[in-house]
Amino acid sequence: SCVVTVSRIVREPLYGRYVMHRRKFMAHDENNEVREGDKVQIVACKKLSKRKAFTVTDVLQQAPVFDPDLQVERESRGRAALGASILNSGVGTQGPGQQ
Repeated sequence: SCVVTVSRIVREPLYGRYVMHRRKFMAHDENNEVREGDKVQIVACKKLSKRKAFTVTDVLQQAPVFDPDLQVERESRGRAALGASILNSGVGTQGPGQQ
């Protein structure tokens, strides 16, 4: 099983603003091939349970794979670069009124 969120942008009739409407549907994923973040196509079917009346027919776009080791490396590299840029910028080295 998976939860599919369908988002659509609708114009509000009174004020004319655009708002996003979201709706969640429970869908049957027979082979457990859907991961979080995938874009899927669902189709209505007979009720499979109290809340589940859709089935996943196709995975349109797969979500990028998360690699925790790569994420830690990126974060440490980002922090090091951020620290170096703060040290080299000279921000906070002079007091008020000093040039």
